[in-house]
Amino acid sequence: MPKFSCECGNDINLSTGASSSERILILENQMNLVSEYLEQDDLTDEKYFDTLLHKAHYVVFCEVCKRIHLDNGDGTYTNYMKYD
Repeated sequence: MPKFSCECGNDINLSTGASSSERILILENQMNLVSEYLEQDDLTDEKYFDTLLHKAHYVVFCEVCKRIHLDNGDGTYTNYMKYD
């Protein structure tokens, strides 16, 4: 996905590698599993990433309007906006 257009009109460039607008939400219980593996000295690189990303949600964040665009996994996004 090279470019993402936010509802506010901001075009977010996602083709530059690790964009600051691309984020990942990780479930807390997945983080706890990683901690358990660390305590057992049973954590490989592969196990680390597989565990963290198993149920992760991918997000695009707009720096202009602060909207969060949650990837539904089917090419669509659910948009959330910060309200004051």
